[in-house]
Amino acid sequence: MNYELLIGHRAPEARIAVRAGAPITAGHFVADAAALAQQLPPAQYVLNGCRDRYWFAVGFGAALLAGRTSLLPPSRTPETLAQLAMRYPDTLYLGDEAGHMAWNRASASATEWQTETDSSVWPPPAIAREHVAAIAFTSGSTGDPQAQPKTWGCLVDGARSEVIALHLDEAPISDVVLIGTVSPQHMYGFESTVLLALHGPCALAAEHPLHPHEVVAVLSQTTGRRVLITAPVHLRALAETVQLMPALYRVASATAPLALELAQRCESIWDTRLFEVYGCTETGMVATRRTVEGPMWTAMRDVKIEQRNGEFHAHGGHVQPGRLADRLRLISDSAFELEGRIDDVVNIGGKRASLEGLNRLLLSIDGVIDGVIFEPPATPMSRASSAWWRWSWRPLSRTPNCSLRCAYTSMQRFCRGHCCASMRCRATRRANCRGPSCWRLPRKRCIPPPSVNRRRVGALPEQVMLALISWLDFTAIVQ
Repeated sequence: MNYELLIGHRAPEARIAVRAGAPITAGHFVADAAALAQQLPPAQYVLNGCRDRYWFAVGFGAALLAGRTSLLPPSRTPETLAQLAMRYPDTLYLGDEAGHMAWNRASASATEWQTETDSSVWPPPAIAREHVAAIAFTSGSTGDPQAQPKTWGCLVDGARSEVIALHLDEAPISDVVLIGTVSPQHMYGFESTVLLALHGPCALAAEHPLHPHEVVAVLSQTTGRRVLITAPVHLRALAETVQLMPALYRVASATAPLALELAQRCESIWDTRLFEVYGCTETGMVATRRTVEGPMWTAMRDVKIEQRNGEFHAHGGHVQPGRLADRLRLISDSAFELEGRIDDVVNIGGKRASLEGLNRLLLSIDGVIDGVIFEPPATPMSRASSAWWRWSWRPLSRTPNCSLRCAYTSMQRFCRGHCCASMRCRATRRANCRGPSCWRLPRKRCIPPPSVNRRRVGALPEQVMLALISWLDFTAIVQ
């Protein structure tokens, strides 16, 4: 039986994490994980709901050392956690809601655990490569979340492959600090902010910033080569901020396709290199590309892509062999271009179109900053598609009325050119507004595009979704 160490750091004083800029050593991490592992009560599974990224890593490490399997919930909603409790009754719940770690079972009160401040343990223990270290779950957008077991050996191999794919090995990686805006329970966040730190080996920032000012604050208090692990929706907000960004060595983006214009802008204003990571929960990371260099994706080390019966599959290297949910144009068995999701092709006016492609066209309209196209339930009279968007008038005109007309005219052209004549156009507005000067759009997303968070949109009851869209009816406020 083959084994892999808990972490890849070479010395106990090496930096494995930072919190508020203060370093946490590898030896201290091993001591925390070992101490927690000894105190965990018997259970086959550990549901790790920690928000603090360092405590998440400690909980994951403790589960490994205790021979348990970590469950990575697709979301933290009570409904999702209740479903997992029914599927995995022998589960221990681990969290850090009160600022410190605690565990409990469904029918028991929480037990708190405190770390020892100056403890250190070395060398790190080893874990069998065949051990099922984690079970990730699909988003459930097409049904119940599906369990995807991940062995320790494959997870370690994936972290080492990502170092090469993101070109982090061009200098000593021990100086790298990973700052993530994505959850550690998400497969992308798990691989790129936790496993990459454990076996890069490098360091992770314990904080989980989301809004631009939070990201800037964490970056400002962090020293070393900063690597931002994020998503397109967060990148767009960061690119619009007027705050001065600290130097970024690398930026990695995943969860949705990244627009070339946004990638170019981010590389220009931050003087960095931006890479996209392609993969899914079923397989893990599959390929990367530097967006500004073209549309071609390069498979990660030893990963191969092949087509079988009209479907595309990934295998080899660190990935769990599985089917990909996208249509690809294969260039070779290790290079491809994306052509869209398999299940997003719709028939509009007798013509086949990709929702992803339509969304890209929608977002390319001057002034539009967010949008989504969807097909509501058919009525006896019509089958109209709907588009929801929000725009900013500032790039268009200083005159609100003129800008509003420009935006509406652009949307009319979009609908006539790419969708059926009966397509309804929608936009957001403030409640109780009395004129065009009130038609500024809230910065908080009202309806996220399906590619960003399909689970959240899919979880909305259909009548609630349609009622919300109806409330956002643009035609009712311009006529």
